[in-house]
Amino acid sequence: MAELVAEGTIEPEDWTFDGDIRRVLDTLEADGAAVRFVGGCVRDTIAGRRVEDYDLATNAVPSRILGLLKKAGIKAIPTGIEHGTVTAAPGFGQAVQITTLRRDVATDGRRAVVSFTTDWEEDAARRDLTINALSADRDGRVYDYFGGIEDLENGRVRFVGNPVDRIAEDYLRILRYFRFYARFGRGPPEEKAIAACAAAADRLGTLSGERVWYEMRRILATPSPGQTLYLMEETGVLGRLLPGPRSLRTIVDLARIERAASLETEPLRRLAALATLSRRDARWVARRMRMSRGEADLLDALVAHRGVLFPGMPSASARRLLYRLGADVFRHLALLERAASPEPECDRLTDMAADPSPRFPLSGGDVMKAGVPEGPAVGAFLEAVEDWWIARAFGPDREACLGRLREIV
Repeated sequence: MAELVAEGTIEPEDWTFDGDIRRVLDTLEADGAAVRFVGGCVRDTIAGRRVEDYDLATNAVPSRILGLLKKAGIKAIPTGIEHGTVTAAPGFGQAVQITTLRRDVATDGRRAVVSFTTDWEEDAARRDLTINALSADRDGRVYDYFGGIEDLENGRVRFVGNPVDRIAEDYLRILRYFRFYARFGRGPPEEKAIAACAAAADRLGTLSGERVWYEMRRILATPSPGQTLYLMEETGVLGRLLPGPRSLRTIVDLARIERAASLETEPLRRLAALATLSRRDARWVARRMRMSRGEADLLDALVAHRGVLFPGMPSASARRLLYRLGADVFRHLALLERAASPEPECDRLTDMAADPSPRFPLSGGDVMKAGVPEGPAVGAFLEAVEDWWIARAFGPDREACLGRLREIV
């Protein structure tokens, strides 16, 4: 296949503005190595989207890369040396991943054995999607071997070559296909790509939880994930990832509400809208996807308290829940209720989360000063007074709370 070079697609300063990146480029190219930017940074620049990180590919082997960086005084970390990847950390700014051109020797759906090559097209051919197989040199010339630029312009998300083969090399590519369709796809998806994803959906269970949640979190975070999630449901992918029934309408409505209010997306809130989970199921999902402790706790709170807010809820009751749950959880629950209910009354609950939270005026020290010895009883008495204070709509001041404490002690 002839090499397509799209002159001027990227302005050179887009790539060389960062001094740390320029330093890495200069170090490798000064020794005669060929270097290009690859993958997401090229794709996102052409699409006019914000670039989050920069990856480089080179014909130099890892040992040579490490030697050159060390000689130049640039910190080099062999982050994936068996796959030819070195991370350069030239300063306090942008770290850069540098990977030697590769070809696959063997794959098993999760890991690949690679060998190094000097053929840029061969390296591009092992990438998953045409829009991710783009590369560019520091002068702004873009190299496109598989029609990725045209696909990007037309909102097409295509695998490089045969979708069945690409997916069999790494089953995570099923989720990557849907992530990039959610970001860049316009119109109907490619039929053979969807068929290949559906045929291999049962192999998603072989993937590590971290990799699955990384992709799912990004799918859920896209501005309008509805169409993509419908496709994932139809292909059986969602059923392989989430137990129980799923409410696609609710997550579509939630995304619409978030966009209308210019709210930042929260993947866990959207996950709670999508999946009708029991607390047991929520704990299973958190373990399966290796969520952080904070993520698992938030998902559990949203599942445990789903439905406690409702249209027409008395303000006093809502304020008590706001105090007990905290503003963040309360806001998530109010938005979930708004997405599940057509009642505009739910907007009042969402607005309440912005109100200053009342502060309970006593502490454990006050209880011990009242004559309660240190131990579990301190917490019990404190909680009793707090319940009394909450029942009175947070009205009693510190002196009144101290008086109540003396009464019950």
